[in-house]
Amino acid sequence: MKQIVIISGKGGTGKTTVVSAMARFVPNKVLVDADVDAANLEILTSPELVSSEIYTEGEIAVISDEKCIKCDVCRQKCRFDAIVVDDDGNYSVDEHGCEGCRVCQLVCPADAIEMKIPEAGFVKKSKTPYGMLFHGELSAGRDNSGKMVTYLRELGAEEAQKNNLDWVIVDGAPGIGCQVIASLTGVDGAIVVSEPTLSAIHDLKRVVELADHFHLKI
Repeated sequence: MKQIVIISGKGGTGKTTVVSAMARFVPNKVLVDADVDAANLEILTSPELVSSEIYTEGEIAVISDEKCIKCDVCRQKCRFDAIVVDDDGNYSVDEHGCEGCRVCQLVCPADAIEMKIPEAGFVKKSKTPYGMLFHGELSAGRDNSGKMVTYLRELGAEEAQKNNLDWVIVDGAPGIGCQVIASLTGVDGAIVVSEPTLSAIHDLKRVVELADHFHLKI
């Protein structure tokens, strides 16, 4: 089994169009859409949903209104300014600012803070006319897209191994960020899609440098 990722330095170069063409002509493969912030391979592959699971990640703090004594210790100790106080003096946690470090829980004298695992999106398995497609949808404000990409790739690889398929074709995200790094790590090669504009060529050089860092065949 070989894993190949299709990436681009910027959006709008036709990367997903290339992947959809490969989906039609490459035999014995699994498809993975690793652009979880803006997944659109499903638009071009006519998928039928087989299964969907809630994707969770990390922990965030939650303050109990009933137990909170408004001592302000948690807010003072939070290094990420994730504890907010409303006009009525009620305390709550900004879930997008919370890093899950548990400091607030440890210092709370009233035992009013507990940790919960938040829902961060959905991971889907779909059947297409061209093979199975694994794709995800990251909830707004979630920033650990690389973890979802890694999970989707693991699911795709498991599907390929279970069914003795030859290829895992990954539609990566544009750019050089966390999603792209998670898409590139451990693959057998990369196809970089660009266009003949100054900005695209500039971004092409950056993504090629990133692929070179991982010693990938391009």
